[in-house]
Amino acid sequence: VKSDPILDVRLHAILALGDARIPEAVTALIACFEVDFRGLPVAGARCPGPGGFPDKIAGTLQRVTGKAFGTDKKAWQEWWEHNREGFKLDK
Repeated sequence: VKSDPILDVRLHAILALGDARIPEAVTALIACFEVDFRGLPVAGARCPGPGGFPDKIAGTLQRVTGKAFGTDKKAWQEWWEHNREGFKLDK
């Protein structure tokens, strides 16, 4: 997610993390809020512009965890710190 030069590939990586259903994916998705998506080429019509990525990350986190903190990285981090241990992801 952090290194591919094509936005579409990054989008698919974010969505794939949501499908992984492992706790490490939640950690990785929260870290994605730090990624700068500006200035990268878009190859497909379904890919959002750089400004749409925080919403995609938040939506994927909500789908995986059932929680809704929007694009508030700090809220996600705090919640995950208190709930990571023993958190069960639906298979």
